[in-house]
Amino acid sequence: MLTRIRAYLARRRATLTPVLNLMLFALAIWVVNRVLAEYRYDEIVDALSAVPIGTVGLTLIVSAVAYLALVGYDYLAFCFAGHPLPLKTMLLRRRWSPGAASGIACTPASG
Repeated sequence: MLTRIRAYLARRRATLTPVLNLMLFALAIWVVNRVLAEYRYDEIVDALSAVPIGTVGLTLIVSAVAYLALVGYDYLAFCFAGHPLPLKTMLLRRRWSPGAASGIACTPASG
């Protein structure tokens, strides 16, 4: 029975994967809508306006340094594995993986 289910899912994977992704995206939109329904637009704008510009700048700098550190870890890992990649490739590809990893809890769904 389990083998038949696996075979069915393997045949339908090309169809089921986009459908599952759309369902998860719709669920995420629904959750965000429910959470933000508790706040008025004015409250959100006021809260963001209250953050000092220096704090925003420092946050951007710290985020950039953290991003470069992650790229450095990836670069060294590929070098130690014997498959060095150009640094430019690492810089461009690295930006998508954290979003996929943190945005989708199910690893098989994230590819």
